[in-house]
Amino acid sequence: MAGQVARMKHESFQITEDSAPRKKIIRQDRTPVAQKKVFLQVGNYEIEVLNVSSFGLAGLVQEAKVPLLKAMFEQWKEMPGVIRFNNVEAQRLNVKLARIEPHPQSVFNDQIVGFEVFGGTVAVDRLKALELSDEMLRDHTNTFKEMQVIPAAFKLMVFEMKGWLTFLKEKIDTIEKMAPVDNADDNSDFKQTIAESVSEHIGMVIPQKYQDIPKMMADMDDKTVATCTKFIRSQIGPLVYGAPFANRAFYKPRGYAGD
Repeated sequence: MAGQVARMKHESFQITEDSAPRKKIIRQDRTPVAQKKVFLQVGNYEIEVLNVSSFGLAGLVQEAKVPLLKAMFEQWKEMPGVIRFNNVEAQRLNVKLARIEPHPQSVFNDQIVGFEVFGGTVAVDRLKALELSDEMLRDHTNTFKEMQVIPAAFKLMVFEMKGWLTFLKEKIDTIEKMAPVDNADDNSDFKQTIAESVSEHIGMVIPQKYQDIPKMMADMDDKTVATCTKFIRSQIGPLVYGAPFANRAFYKPRGYAGD
């Protein structure tokens, strides 16, 4: 019955649930989107999208524009909309005004406007893919901008070393496939023999090559040294840190290299 309170008893405590209508809240399954990247075009309005879910989205609207937006949806109920990411069309769908509430952090009294979608669901994964691609391209561009300060001789040395190690790894992988499979001890001994032989060879070649690095960095400023260090680790690190001991020494999974 309306207004009654339902009580559920369990051992020595009670849970009380009021039957009164609950206040509408923002759905907790919404996915935030990148700021000032995703926009909803509906009618003459371009609305910055704050978050999305499969069946709706929420955007930011200036307080002065809210009455006009409400009037438009009171007349048409449902409107065609276009979701864009960085001016790239991501999806077309129909939207309906669902709610309007103040933005809790806005100093200009901007309003959060919620929309329901019809004729399909919001392509959340597509928006996420666009966001990740945009982030990747920005990182890619910034990385190559940073590389402009790296001396050509240093780049050449690093690429030569990467090529040398990559070629060596391919050869080692081919030989390791020939290891005995019927006996674990024989298999381990076979691989250990290869490791010892190769490590001795690397121990002679690498120091000869790396002795040129201090000379190249002698006249560099701190920023260039940091950029060169980041570059050589990005190129050669995956090959070197693939070894268990080198991996633990560099990444320090428990906080220190001596573990």
